[in-house]
Amino acid sequence: ELKWGLLDFRCYSKPLLSGLVVAIGGLQDSLRKASLAALLDYCQVAETVNCNESNSRELNLSTDILWVLQHYKRCDRVITPTLKTIEILFSKNVFLNMQSHTAAFCAGVLDSIKVELKGSKDFSKLYSGIAILGFIASISEPINSEAFAHLLSFLGHRYPKIRKASAEQVYLVLQNGNLVPEDKMERALEL
Repeated sequence: ELKWGLLDFRCYSKPLLSGLVVAIGGLQDSLRKASLAALLDYCQVAETVNCNESNSRELNLSTDILWVLQHYKRCDRVITPTLKTIEILFSKNVFLNMQSHTAAFCAGVLDSIKVELKGSKDFSKLYSGIAILGFIASISEPINSEAFAHLLSFLGHRYPKIRKASAEQVYLVLQNGNLVPEDKMERALEL
């Protein structure tokens, strides 16, 4: 708690998180596991303390991640690990309890993903971006259709592996059932 408590201090949180996302999304497995466990502990400790502190930590974390995405725009050395980190945090349901701020965070991430994935040939970045688009299309009401439309655009990507990953995410989003009306769901799943 003490070492990751530095994330609570706004003057240190952005540089610290910049390094942390590189460690989490990086190539070294042992460093990745330890860094991810520490960040998840930081988020889970907040959940056990009280709801207000948990929301505050998630909000600060989301704001700092958006800062990293903007500050290191088009710098693959930082952006690719950041996207991997966002994907992992979404899979652990970290950003889903921020009430109205979830939509703002998803909108910021979506804007960054559009810029970062456009014309990219980096498979790792594309896979993470597609997975994040799937999460956003599944959870965030005001922006889910925009994320879904962007996800659909990857069905025509030049690389078959990217088309396959995109098709899998589209299928998962459609199975959630909140994007397409039920009477058209069966037809959509057939396609």
